[in-house]
Amino acid sequence: LKTQGTGANPVWSDAGGLVQTVFNSSNTSYSNGSTTYSSMVEATITPTSASNNIIILANTTGYYVNGNANGTDRNHFFRIARDTGTDVEIISAEQRSDMQTFSFRVDNTSMFDKDNPNTTSAITYKFQMKGAGGGWDYYTNHNNTHASQIILMEVKV
Repeated sequence: LKTQGTGANPVWSDAGGLVQTVFNSSNTSYSNGSTTYSSMVEATITPTSASNNIIILANTTGYYVNGNANGTDRNHFFRIARDTGTDVEIISAEQRSDMQTFSFRVDNTSMFDKDNPNTTSAITYKFQMKGAGGGWDYYTNHNNTHASQIILMEVKV
């Protein structure tokens, strides 16, 4: 609804708003201790207009463990990427894992951002993670008890 000034009747306008939503969830067990990104969950959306934005929300619950129990700290890296044949990073985050002994620590990671892919072709977004190596492993959806989730929302600009 758009106002037209003092004394004028409002009119319906074509500005902004949610166009479509895509949701995907994966409860497949996943682990990664390598230094290469791999996907925990993915979703595909086909924008209706090249000028629209895509809002990406992603979440995972898991735990990390220092398999070597050698007292060496390591980092875990998370990102949301757009697949264009090669992965284009939209947003990334790093978490410090400072556990000195062999034990498991629970972790919940959420990320969100806005992307303007400038296309009406189908786009796949990926919620990914990698480790720093050195005997550290990160597990999500272990024994299918949790899920990694991604929500894509096309927003009219």
